[in-house]
Amino acid sequence: MTGLECTASVPERGVDASLSVRAGRTVALLGPNGSGKSTMLAVAAGLLRPGVASVTVGESPALTCHDDRTWVPPHRRPITLLTQDPSLFAGMSVLENVAFGPRARGLSRDAARAAAHGWLERTGVAHLAFARAESLSGGQAQRVAIARALATEPTVLLLDEPLAALDVDAAGEVRALLAGLLTNVTAVIATHHLLDAALLADDVVVMHEGRVAEQGTRADVLTRPRHEFTARLAGRGLLRTPTGFLAPSPAQVTLAVTGGGLPGTIARVEAHAESTRVWVDVPEGILASDVDPVTSPPALVTPGTAVTCEIAPEVSTYT
Repeated sequence: MTGLECTASVPERGVDASLSVRAGRTVALLGPNGSGKSTMLAVAAGLLRPGVASVTVGESPALTCHDDRTWVPPHRRPITLLTQDPSLFAGMSVLENVAFGPRARGLSRDAARAAAHGWLERTGVAHLAFARAESLSGGQAQRVAIARALATEPTVLLLDEPLAALDVDAAGEVRALLAGLLTNVTAVIATHHLLDAALLADDVVVMHEGRVAEQGTRADVLTRPRHEFTARLAGRGLLRTPTGFLAPSPAQVTLAVTGGGLPGTIARVEAHAESTRVWVDVPEGILASDVDPVTSPPALVTPGTAVTCEIAPEVSTYT
């Protein structure tokens, strides 16, 4: 297995970032819409050709896909990109769709069909082998698209919001499928969902306004964030102190209309399970607290209210 290095400057899209993926690791490329995630994947896949970019698979110069002298077209890169649109070939069977990649690599018709059958088994849709692509449901089509992507045996697999077009049930099923298939695969999954990062990734890279805001292992980034977007996504507060950061969970923050503690103003209130999550702007950052809307004073669930915040003593500072 080999890794991926991708650096790109795309001024017209406001992107200037570098992405590094170690061999056999899955990276979650997290960020809001417009942060540059899809641009980075498009550069890596060869679908976007900026003047300043570098794409290398592994350490061999022979696997340089893009630099100031070289640009390798998408079909010649050992990289496969899967998007939220399955883009299956209409008028062809599921089996023919999945066998297309192996055939393009030079396998015989029988060998390509055998490989396709194997991937359809692994993705749980072997019973649909002879169905027409246009007859599939959204979840079925995405499973077939995953089988087709993996059947090409890519060195690097890129997934751009692959679950965004699915309903909640189908997304959960496909996410569980990917969790099993991405083991020991070099992959990047662009997403803005915490669950995708938590269940699928080994490492996390957070993009904000076209730049890499932070990166590290999944556990480190999601439990010890350094950027407000990451903290909000992970459902944590984030305070900057003279000695480092604090990222208390909502359960570690208590709100009151009056009393001691850190002063702040309720910025946003949102439903969360059986409680209400209240986000508070404080001078040093943001805090979140889960409150019971039935038993709590109405002011504690009203944006604009001045409140005080008590943080549990066990919350530790990190740098």
